[in-house]
Amino acid sequence: MAVLMHILVYISAVNHVLGASLSVSGSSRYAELNRPFTLTCTVSQAANLIDKVLFITRASTDAFASLRQNMASCSVFNVARPGYTVSCGSGTDSSSSSTKTYSLTINRAAEHDAKDWWCDLSTAKTRSNTFSLQFSRGPDSVTLSPPPPGSVAEGDSLTVTCAASCNPPCSYSWTLGNQRISATSQLTLTNINRSQTGNVYMCTATNSLIPKSKTKQFTLTVYYGPDSVQLNTTSPLTVKEGDDVAVPCGATNCSPSCSFMWKFKSQIKSSSDVLSLNNIQRSSAGSPRLDHRVSFQKEFATAVGGDVTLKISVIANPTPTFTWYNLTDGNKNRLGSRSPATTGVSAVGKLTLTNVQHGDIGTYQVVVSNGAKDTDLVKNVTLDVSGSPNIPSALSVWSSDPHSVSVAWLEGFNGGSEQTFLVQYRVDTISRWTNVTEVILEKGVNTIQKAVISNLQPKTRYLVRVLAYNIYGYKGFTKEQETLTLPPGESFLPTSSNKLTGEGIALGIVIGIATAVWIETFFVILWRRGFVCASSKSDGKQSEGNVHQHGQLDDTRRGNRTELDNSGDQANTYEGLGIREDTPYAKMELYENLKT
Repeated sequence: MAVLMHILVYISAVNHVLGASLSVSGSSRYAELNRPFTLTCTVSQAANLIDKVLFITRASTDAFASLRQNMASCSVFNVARPGYTVSCGSGTDSSSSSTKTYSLTINRAAEHDAKDWWCDLSTAKTRSNTFSLQFSRGPDSVTLSPPPPGSVAEGDSLTVTCAASCNPPCSYSWTLGNQRISATSQLTLTNINRSQTGNVYMCTATNSLIPKSKTKQFTLTVYYGPDSVQLNTTSPLTVKEGDDVAVPCGATNCSPSCSFMWKFKSQIKSSSDVLSLNNIQRSSAGSPRLDHRVSFQKEFATAVGGDVTLKISVIANPTPTFTWYNLTDGNKNRLGSRSPATTGVSAVGKLTLTNVQHGDIGTYQVVVSNGAKDTDLVKNVTLDVSGSPNIPSALSVWSSDPHSVSVAWLEGFNGGSEQTFLVQYRVDTISRWTNVTEVILEKGVNTIQKAVISNLQPKTRYLVRVLAYNIYGYKGFTKEQETLTLPPGESFLPTSSNKLTGEGIALGIVIGIATAVWIETFFVILWRRGFVCASSKSDGKQSEGNVHQHGQLDDTRRGNRTELDNSGDQANTYEGLGIREDTPYAKMELYENLKT
C-alpha cells in the first residue's frame, strides 16, 4: 500500500513538471561594468516540482550553474566558476507553490558576460526565453556633422547635428552660454547676423543610466561686408595730360579683410586698393550710362485722367538725345525725341503724358544716344494705374546691445502715391504684435530705410516685420525676420567705439552707403574714361539678403533686366564689376575739359 502511494505522488509530480513554463529576466535592461547583475529564472505551474533548474549560456555546452528542487526543498547543485552566486528564491520552500524563482548573480559584471542566457528544467526538457545581456556604455566622445564650420556668411542658415555612441541611446542638448537653445541632437541657426560671431555653441550627450556625459563645442565666425565702398580722394580731380594720378579705394566693415579690384570695361586694371594711372592721355568719347548718383525708377503710376512724367538720368559726353517709344500691345510706336536738361556731363530725359487713359498704361522704352562708337543705352519703364505700394525687400534685423534692435530694408515702388512704413515686433513666444510709433516716410525707390526698436529685454528672441502703405492701401507685410538681443552688459561694438547704440550702427551704415552713392565725378580734360573699384571679402562669400549693399545698382547687376533689346545695356561700363552679384562698389569717371 505504501509503495502504491509513492507511485501516485511521483506520477502527480511528473504531471506538474510536464506543464511547467520558464522565463528568464535581468535585474535591469543593461548591465554596468564591474557592478552586480542578477538573472532570475521564474518557473510557473511548479507545484510539487522535482527537477534540476539549469542556468545555461550559449558559450558553454554544460550548465553554467544548477539548483535542485525536490518538492519543498531547494538546494544549490553546481556553480561553474567563482565570482557567481546562485540562490533559491520565492516559492522554493513550498511544494504547493505554483511559481518558483531561482537566481544567478554575477558579482562583478565583465565583458565576457555579455552573451545569451536562458534556463532549463533538466528532466522536463523545458526551456525559457533567451536574455541577451548587454552593457550600458558611452558616450566616450561626441562628433559634429558637418564638422565644426570655420565660417558662415551673414544671412545664411546653419544646421549642425551632434552624435555619440551610447547604449542605451544618449539624450542631447545644445547650449549658448548658460541658455539651453535646443533639446535635440540638431542645432539650426537661421538668418545668421554679424552679432553672432564669436558665439560658442556646445552640445552635451548624456547617458542617464550610468550617468555619464560628454560635450563638444564650436565657435561661430560670421563673414560679412563690405557694407560700402568709397573713393578716398577729393572731387573733382583735375590733372594735366601726361600727369600721373593715384586713387585709393576703401571699404567699410569687412570680415575677413576685403580684397580690391579695379576694372575698366571688364578689364582688370589693378588688384590693390589703389588705382595708379600714369601718363594720362585724352581718349575717345564713351556711350551714355545711368547716373549712379540718381536712383533709376523703373515704375511709374498715376490716376486715370492724371498727368505723369517719365524720366531717366544719365551721364554722357557729348550731350545725348532721348528717343521714347510705346511698347504696348507688342507694337513699338515712336513718340519722338526730346532734348534733355543738362548739367555738365549729367543729362535728364523726360516724357510727360497728360490726361492719361487706360490705353496709355503699359511699357515705355527710351533710347539714349550721343553718337559714340559704342552701343546706345536702352531702358524700359512701366506705367500703371496708381495703387498700393510694393512690399519692401531685403529686410535685415540685428541687435547691437541688450535693449535695442536695428531694422533696415529697401524701399519699393510707392504705387504712384506717397507711402509710409510701419514696423512691428513681438517676442517669439507671444502672438501679439507691437507697433513702432515712429512715422517713417518714403525716401525714394531702392533707397535704404532704417528704424531702431528700443526698450527691449536682453537675451530675448524677437520677430520683426515691415508694412508699406499709402492712400490706396497695402499689399502685405514683409517676411518676418528674427534676432536675439545681446546679454546684459554686452555690446556689438567695442568700448573704444564710443559705445554706439543700435541706432548709431544703422545710421552709420546708411551714411556710409550714401557717401558711396554720391561720390562725385572726376574731371581730367574733355574725354572720358570709366573706372570702377570693387571690393570683396577674401573668401568670396557674401550674404544674399544683405540690405547694406549699394542701393543704386543698375538693372543688369540686379538680374531683373526688362529691355526688349538685350543689347541696350552694353554701353554700361559698370557691368561685371565684382566677384559676386551684390559686391558693393564705387565708380570714378575721368573727363577731359579743354579751355575755350
